[in-house]
Parts: sequence; C-alpha cells; structure tokens
Amino acid sequence: MADPNRVDVKTTAIVNAFPNYESQTALARALGLDRKTIRQKLKSLAQNYDEEVMGELRLYFFA
Repeated sequence: MADPNRVDVKTTAIVNAFPNYESQTALARALGLDRKTIRQKLKSLAQNYDEEVMGELRLYFFA
C-alpha cells in the first residue's frame, strides 16, 4: 500500500484515470499533462510494484 504522505495529486489522478486510456499519450492529453510526466510517475510507482504479490500491472489497475 502506498504511503499517503508520498502520493501527490497528479499521481492519484494518473492512477485513477489509467484504466480508461490505451496509451500514456492519450492519458497525458486527457489530464493536460506532459507525456514524460506520466511516464515518470508510472515508473516511480512501478519501483514499489511486485507482480508476484499483486499480479499483472494493467489488471491490477483495472480491479
């Protein structure tokens, strides 16, 4: 589980909207963010992600 003190508003918006878009570019456009920002935030989250515990990432976001 994420530490609430380390999660910012942009990251929360990205995670909530992620399942609705097929690409990071589409997600970035919808949120009005740069594609690099999306990539950096997802990469940061992925560092704490354990596929063995949580399953496949895209399915995890769709749950």
